[in-house]
Amino acid sequence: MEAAGQQRAAVLVLRAWVEDESPQSLRVRIIRIEPDSKSATTERVSSASATVDGVCATIRVWLEELMDRS
Repeated sequence: MEAAGQQRAAVLVLRAWVEDESPQSLRVRIIRIEPDSKSATTERVSSASATVDGVCATIRVWLEELMDRS
């Protein structure tokens, strides 16, 4: 349970680039940075995608998880 006035917050960083010589030219590295509720450190979770739909799905899941945290 969160204390009054405490925020649920996280950061999502996308690093995207295009590789012209590849059939699937889009590359996206997705880095989630989230505060660890038990310590002052942050947790970094990385994933990757090669499609716009894959990136959008990752962002949607991340936002839904942020909203569902209690």
